[in-house]
Amino acid sequence: MYQNTGSITIKESVAGNITNLLGLSQIDSIAGALEIGVKIDWLCFGTSLTSLSGLGNLTYIGGQLQIRCNDSLASLSGLSSLVSIGGDFFLSYNSSLSSVSGLDNITSINGFLGINNNTSLTNLIGLDNLTTIGGLGINNNASLTSVSGLNNLTSIGGNLVIDGNASLMSLNGLNNLTSIGGNLAVFMNDALESLNAFENTTYIGDNLEVWANVSLTTLNAFSQFAFYRRISFHR
Repeated sequence: MYQNTGSITIKESVAGNITNLLGLSQIDSIAGALEIGVKIDWLCFGTSLTSLSGLGNLTYIGGQLQIRCNDSLASLSGLSSLVSIGGDFFLSYNSSLSSVSGLDNITSINGFLGINNNTSLTNLIGLDNLTTIGGLGINNNASLTSVSGLNNLTSIGGNLVIDGNASLMSLNGLNNLTSIGGNLAVFMNDALESLNAFENTTYIGDNLEVWANVSLTTLNAFSQFAFYRRISFHR
């Protein structure tokens, strides 16, 4: 086993060129970033990977982890040994990914966790051991019905933004969240009926914004909050 002291970027120049990561099987830590697929502005440069097999010994990433634009990726189980991410973690534009199972051993993400535009993703089961993160965005995941899997998350250092998830009916899974250091923004989730998952949240460091959730009729969950700055609620 050895540590990679720099960063690793994996993307195809010709479609079909990258089908496995078995050549990385001896790496147990990466000091910098790991990027599997890259998005630059509106352009995706991904891979033909169906799994992340080959990363099974990786326990630590010092920089950011980016898994983007991998249309054939169906499983994250190759990351089952990963415990800690020092930077941000972006999981986006992986159209075949229906589950985040395989991330079960991650306990900390020091940066922002962004989960967006994964059209087949239905829940977040697999993030069950995550207790604290720097920020969280769950955006534009068309099939996401639940955020179950975040049940052990107790604090978010920065912003929590949940928007554009058309099938999301409930935020149960965030019930143990007590503190949000930045903004809480929940908007344009057409099927969302309740915010009761926030009943144990007592602190928001910045703004509360809830708008354009057309099925939502009440804000009862927010009676115990300590607010700073601005509150905005409209349909």
